[in-house]
Amino acid sequence: MKIFVEKFWEDFFCFFGRMKLGLVASDRDSLALCEFLARSGVELEILLDDRGGPWGEKSWDFVAGRVQKSLEFLRGRGVDAVILPPVWELAMAEDEKILPLFQKILGEEVLPWSVAGKIGLLADLVEEKSQENALRLVEEFAKKNFVPTERQQKIGKFGLKFWLKSSPIRKSFRARLGVNHPMAGRVLRMDLRKFRDAGVDSLLPLDRGFWFFAKKIRGRARTKRVKFKDLRVVEEKFREIVAEKFGENREGDFSVRIFFTDSGAKIRGDKLLLWQLGRGEKVEILWEKLEDF
Repeated sequence: MKIFVEKFWEDFFCFFGRMKLGLVASDRDSLALCEFLARSGVELEILLDDRGGPWGEKSWDFVAGRVQKSLEFLRGRGVDAVILPPVWELAMAEDEKILPLFQKILGEEVLPWSVAGKIGLLADLVEEKSQENALRLVEEFAKKNFVPTERQQKIGKFGLKFWLKSSPIRKSFRARLGVNHPMAGRVLRMDLRKFRDAGVDSLLPLDRGFWFFAKKIRGRARTKRVKFKDLRVVEEKFREIVAEKFGENREGDFSVRIFFTDSGAKIRGDKLLLWQLGRGEKVEILWEKLEDF
């Protein structure tokens, strides 16, 4: 039976073509997922809104317009699914094209394993309205989709509570000084102090760029008490969703096209990212500027 199913999906993709995945980003940090997407065997279409980004520094209403425009463009490209930044994945959850990656991590890997029910959210949002909306969306998702486990129900005072801490300055340290610079560790230590004081037992990034700092976050957060999911968990959930919705995608046939709205300079000079996407220069990366975006 297993051999039959595998053969079915192999014939399916041979006949209908490979899965085409859209990835929406506004800066380099938003492309952290490329570390494993390059191994996924999909046709990857990246829309980098470097003219309108970084979105974390812009108003909620402005970004909402850019997200909608990005979705319309990728739909026109015929993608099967789209990965949005976590906050906007929640905001656009009703759209069937949105890949529920963050929702799956929150619902299956974070909420059920929390002992105290106290969750810390790491964000890069500058505007107060954006921070409030992000916190509200997470709370609404949990209220609608999460049922406490038997273990959690036995805890007398168990109840979910979320804390959000925004740290937009972290992007500057990564871009100018690097992940391992001492100042990056000091900023993270100050950011995590709020969560330690609140007694949170799980940390979850609302901005993909925090995964670049996963090692430092685990160290500063004292992971014996605080759980922080790294990109390995994100990759596992991505593969589960793809297998469930589209069938197992065969390894090896990978292609990438990058659309940018300004100059693309934010990633053109990133040798590590281009090496990952190009699989060590085995795959040609196609570039295209969107003039009127």
